[in-house]
Amino acid sequence: MDSRNYQLHISIVVFTFIVILIIGTFMFKYLEDWTYIQSFYFSVTTVTTVWYWDLVPTTDVSRLCLAIYILFSVTLYISTAAVLWNWYLEKFSRKRENILEKYSEILEKYHVVKKKREKNEK
Repeated sequence: MDSRNYQLHISIVVFTFIVILIIGTFMFKYLEDWTYIQSFYFSVTTVTTVWYWDLVPTTDVSRLCLAIYILFSVTLYISTAAVLWNWYLEKFSRKRENILEKYSEILEKYHVVKKKREKNEK
């Protein structure tokens, strides 16, 4: 995937993730009558699966909404992490290849990397 597609893909996933956090914040603010800070905190700890049990849903409706929210938000959180991780690995891999190509003689001389075999050699 080229850099442009990665940027677009990352932008879409991160934007969607932020929207999910905003939806969760407003949903729990409305359902539980918490402050915006408490609602945002609850949304983030729910999405990241780090739940301290200091805030818990108190009604059946909010528990049902929480269950649906968990299904969507945790899945999206994992997707966001995967996209960002793949982008990082791709970027690191390209940098590594550029460094190996640029300094291949020095690295081979000091036995950091093995010499490339010629096509005719076995």
